Amino acid sequence: MPKIVNHNEMRSDLLLRSFEFFYHFGFQGTSMRDLSKKLKISTGTLYHYFNDKEDLFEKMMVELSTLDITSGKSFLDKSKTTQAKWQKFVEFVEEKEEYFKMLIMLLIDFERNKSNKKDSNFHLILDNYVLNIKNELKISSDEKAEIFFNALIGFFVRKLIIPKKSDESAISDYIKKLKNSLGE
Repeated sequence: MPKIVNHNEMRSDLLLRSFEFFYHFGFQGTSMRDLSKKLKISTGTLYHYFNDKEDLFEKMMVELSTLDITSGKSFLDKSKTTQAKWQKFVEFVEEKEEYFKMLIMLLIDFERNKSNKKDSNFHLILDNYVLNIKNELKISSDEKAEIFFNALIGFFVRKLIIPKKSDESAISDYIKKLKNSLGE
């Protein structure tokens, strides 16, 4: 009897398991053949789900951002007040700091190395992060939410370039300062 495969679950599983491989080898250093070996599937199966490496990568980023937003909302939903949500947001970002830095590095690597120079749809993903941050933290305007998000990305990029060992409260302090400077 043939094995029944849930194609949506299989696609999602492949996307999530691809993240670490892309991170370790970079976009340029990852081939569909190497990825299929790592995922323990045939190259043909990988091409059944994705047109090429760029398609897989872009879909992986959509999948990851959807999970980030869902888990972030779930994390923040435990808070009743806006102030408590801000504190929970700080905790969420602190918990996922390394992951967010990996994500930023991968996005930069992809944009630098993609063979197809057409614009990616990553701006839509980033806009979705901004919209959800605005709504969850009750930021008063789209512009302020975008400034907040871009400053947070800048913070992570700075930490990638100039890592400090004993900087445990840095994210918390930075978010508080940013929140105050935006008048939120």
